[in-house]
Amino acid sequence: MRIPLLLPSLMSVFLLGCAGDVSFWKYDNPEVRALQKTETDRHIGDGKEKKAMRDHIGARVGLVSTGSSDRPDSSAYGVPAGGRAAAVTADGYYLTAWHVVRDKPFFIETDLLKKPHPGRLVWSDPDADLALLKIAPTGGPFFKKMKATSPPGDIVFSADRKGRGVLAPDKNGTYDLRKITGNGSFFAAGKVLDSKGRDLGQGLHDFPTTLVARGGMSGAPVVTADGGLCGILSRIEWSVFHTRLRTIAVMIEPERLSDIIEKDRKKTNGSTVSTTRTVPEKSTKGAE
Repeated sequence: MRIPLLLPSLMSVFLLGCAGDVSFWKYDNPEVRALQKTETDRHIGDGKEKKAMRDHIGARVGLVSTGSSDRPDSSAYGVPAGGRAAAVTADGYYLTAWHVVRDKPFFIETDLLKKPHPGRLVWSDPDADLALLKIAPTGGPFFKKMKATSPPGDIVFSADRKGRGVLAPDKNGTYDLRKITGNGSFFAAGKVLDSKGRDLGQGLHDFPTTLVARGGMSGAPVVTADGGLCGILSRIEWSVFHTRLRTIAVMIEPERLSDIIEKDRKKTNGSTVSTTRTVPEKSTKGAE
């Protein structure tokens, strides 16, 4: 069974028929946070190293919402629907999971763009669950290092300093985690599993990790210890063959990504808005 890391409105659809012990994976809540922290603490302590990694990743993540800027799509829990995206250039190109945006209008909020900013779909491969987005250039930080693969046993990280919840924060700016049902900020770490990822063709592949994810984290970057981007969070998988849920990341070869970006720059002259919808160059086969 594949569970996209969507916000609750779509997440619940994929959870129908699942065992009750995984139903809480569909949104940000204390149970998921506890599991996330337990797995993260196996790989990194609560010190300067953790803060440095959180800040490095968080500065390069956009919060994606679908719908309109003044009236974003909402989940059943009242949180704007969407996910995350990873900045891969200084002029506004972002990688995300395709199911975060699909064919809907979308907006991205970054540390430098405090208000949601409209963007366009540049390229996508729905079968691989990967998409490239474009917003107006911000000149902000981006992932300069990108890796086509991450060997089994590597420790990987994901984070975002931004988030939303249905409750207003307290005077200290924090949420009551006993009550929150939303899409809050996060920091997570895990290990690339020994099992092989799948070659999806066309320079695309995916791989399983022990990193604990939940709804709303789709599209967030998966980063190696040296700060390099090695994947995009796509989905959670569960089956009778695995003793626990696995988080799946997908990645595109950096050379192919560069080619797609360069072609788009020449075609659009850096424009954010396009009057025509970009379609995948070639849809890959074999996605579960």
